[in-house]
Amino acid sequence: MMAEEMRPAIMTSDDLAAFPYYTPDTRIPYGDGPLQFADLRLPDGPGPFPVMILIHGGCWLSEFDIHHIGKLADAFTRSGIATWTVEYRRIGDAGGGWPGTFQDIAQSADKMLSVADEYSLDTSRAIAAGHSAGGQAVATSQRLKPLMTRCA
Repeated sequence: MMAEEMRPAIMTSDDLAAFPYYTPDTRIPYGDGPLQFADLRLPDGPGPFPVMILIHGGCWLSEFDIHHIGKLADAFTRSGIATWTVEYRRIGDAGGGWPGTFQDIAQSADKMLSVADEYSLDTSRAIAAGHSAGGQAVATSQRLKPLMTRCA
């Protein structure tokens, strides 16, 4: 078999759109605004569950929202990891951009910690991850660093 034939196909946006979308177990507000919430997905079983704070990308722009990363969150949840998927204000949203976007990320992490016992989340086994702008948010968030350091 030739090397070209062995290469995996690159997934397209149409491929991603074909994956099923499962509604999160619960949507939890962390602020008063309509974009200040997190979607929590819980694995089957009694817990306590390791938890991933997952932040979507989208060039920091308001036209890209939490929906597209829900499919990734669901895959992690089906693998036994609770996911706390964060929606946040972006450029083009009231209060979005600096510093509002980063305040939202910090507030969402604080909220996750405050509800951890209620939802059987094991914050000693926590990780944060993000796609594109969400990855930048994870890398630069001062609020996430103590949480990540604690479980390193």
